[in-house]
Amino acid sequence: MARARRNRKQGKSPAKIGPSPLDELLGADIGDGLMIEGQTYAIASVGKSEGGEGFATREYTLGEEEDLYLVVEGQLASGDPGRCRAVKTHELSLKEVLCPGGTGRNQLATYVLRKSDDPPAEVVYQGLSYRFFRRVDAYYIDANRECDRVSWDYELGRRNLAIERWPEGEMAVYEGIVVPFDRVRVIPDYEPSTSGSQVAHLPAELGVLAGVLLMVFGWLLMFL
Repeated sequence: MARARRNRKQGKSPAKIGPSPLDELLGADIGDGLMIEGQTYAIASVGKSEGGEGFATREYTLGEEEDLYLVVEGQLASGDPGRCRAVKTHELSLKEVLCPGGTGRNQLATYVLRKSDDPPAEVVYQGLSYRFFRRVDAYYIDANRECDRVSWDYELGRRNLAIERWPEGEMAVYEGIVVPFDRVRVIPDYEPSTSGSQVAHLPAELGVLAGVLLMVFGWLLMFL
């Protein structure tokens, strides 16, 4: 008995399990940063949607350009990363995504889906074909609006192309790639550095002066 008690005392205590990467990601908000595959972005705004059968999204606008996003989607309430995914995506021009036509004429995918609920079996972007994956009807909420939204997802390997229809016929298209949760990290209270932008954006006058100096230097070489 003494040996048994001694073994129990020497046994390791259960390891403490912290929040999963999915839990941390769903807890991110404006003012935090997201490091995605080594590159860090400030969260500019957050939207969310809820659809049928427990499907939901959390949508983070990355930086201030408002055309780059991280969308976390799936059975978010389950807390199971295996039933969810993260997609880093960016907005496209509506003219970039086409529906292959049997007559040789391609129509804009957004034009087709603005007028019909019957999705094409495939769409084409930059010469690549994306196959229809699913339709999602959801209610979207962010700081600026609350409304219904219909989304059609098309897939090509890990790449995702989403076509959205909003009220009054507003359309949007996004294309991106699925990112593993272990390659996304939340940085609380993130303050982006401005040093890089200060170096990159030099006054126009300096550019003109540099051009003039190069011309003068070239003339001097011709006469020396």
